Amino acid sequence: MLIAIRKISLFLTVSFVLINADAQKINIPAIECLGNVTSFSYTPPSGLTLSSATWTFGDGNNSLSKTPLYSYAGTGFYTVKIAAVFTNSTTRNDSIKIEVVGLPKAAFITTKNSDTCFNTNNLCYKDTSHTAKAGQTITSRLIVWGDGSFDLSGSPAFGDVVCHNYLVADIYKIRMEVTDKYGCKSIENKTVSIVENTEALFFDTVQYIDCKTVKVCYKNLSYLGNPMSATYKWLLDSVAVDTNKYF
Repeated sequence: MLIAIRKISLFLTVSFVLINADAQKINIPAIECLGNVTSFSYTPPSGLTLSSATWTFGDGNNSLSKTPLYSYAGTGFYTVKIAAVFTNSTTRNDSIKIEVVGLPKAAFITTKNSDTCFNTNNLCYKDTSHTAKAGQTITSRLIVWGDGSFDLSGSPAFGDVVCHNYLVADIYKIRMEVTDKYGCKSIENKTVSIVENTEALFFDTVQYIDCKTVKVCYKNLSYLGNPMSATYKWLLDSVAVDTNKYF
């Protein structure tokens, strides 16, 4: 009996991807907010020490500092380059892109039903903040009321109405801060005066002079923060308005 033996050859193909561990040495964020101060640094290849550097920021400006600080004046994409010189006199050029994005705009308006009189005060604001451009979502809104309290929202929306009551009549500085998905921030400030209570009160006395005559006296007992600076109007039936205080 004959047995046929077939020789089978197995070929294994292996692909190698060469990764250059020194390909990227510039240390900056991929996205920066307009107006922020960006810190630039460079990590030399293993075993080398940076002796000097020439940076170009992609907007026509440059720096000779090894670790410069720089703030971009406009939005857009910029190519950052470095010409590095090492202590062993060797050199290297590297580059990277950075995107500078615009800031959101914090804004809020007083609603028509807001009341700044202390006895009924209820201050309401409508959020009219907007992003620098479409897709730059606002992810956080902080309102500081100026009296030690605040409101924080992690999912704010255009048109939100936020209200607050004050416990003391005073002048307050209100601050709204919005933050977008890139961490870019914007702040808007307003000042509000919560005025003292105002309540119209008066007391009357009746004195009968005779069967046909009665004398009625009215005493002003109205209450407000500064009575001497207030204006008063008395209207007695069809008699013209009297503007005396009559305390």
